[in-house]
Amino acid sequence: MAPTSTVSNNPVLRRIGTAAPTAATVPMTVAGTVAKTAGLLGLVVLTAGASWWSLGSGRFPPGLLLPVMLGSVVVGLALAIWISFRPLVARWAGPLYAICQGLMLGLVSAAVNAEYKGLPLMAVGLTAGTFWAMLGAYRSGLIKVTDRFRAIVVGLTGGIAIFYLIAIGVQVFGGFTIPFLVESGPLAIGFSLFVTGLAAFNLLLDFRSIEEGVAAGAPADYEWAFATGVVITLVWLYLEILRLLRKLRR
Repeated sequence: MAPTSTVSNNPVLRRIGTAAPTAATVPMTVAGTVAKTAGLLGLVVLTAGASWWSLGSGRFPPGLLLPVMLGSVVVGLALAIWISFRPLVARWAGPLYAICQGLMLGLVSAAVNAEYKGLPLMAVGLTAGTFWAMLGAYRSGLIKVTDRFRAIVVGLTGGIAIFYLIAIGVQVFGGFTIPFLVESGPLAIGFSLFVTGLAAFNLLLDFRSIEEGVAAGAPADYEWAFATGVVITLVWLYLEILRLLRKLRR
């Protein structure tokens, strides 16, 4: 099936190419993508549990905490960007991304749990609940992912990404932290609510992208790229929910 104009707006599908699939090509399916997403999430959870346990049991060297966390973030970001340009590498880059993010999430969650007992578990529950709520809203047609909707969400997401990069640069090189990113005032909480909602809306784009991939007859190898996309969004959503809960607890 030839991609429609809507499908052509998908950054992964644009890289599939214009060559018609052969009869021997196995097309991607929703079930296959779901299975790969579950596998990647399993890697995230297992790695996060292992890193949390190692930190809590004293087996993780305290001096390596910050370097490992930053290294995991940098490597994970690099892999995510590479997958967006080279979707077929997701077969191995996707699991590697999941391991890197699981390592980072485990260390971050353990540190937060030491300060606010039970907060990471609450964030996991809210992340799962948000996922199913957005899936239900998408499947029922309550929220329709139009081209306009996609453009707005992608634009806002890009703006937030640039803002976060600037905030990191200011903190690293200037030693200054933007107050509403860490404080618990009304502005700070409002900002976190906005970004958390934006991350949730990105799940709708992921669901639509998977359906577009199936409709376009994308090869099954691309299931890894779409599955990694869902995991990227869920990792972001979890971190934003965790940040919001910390602000509410202060």
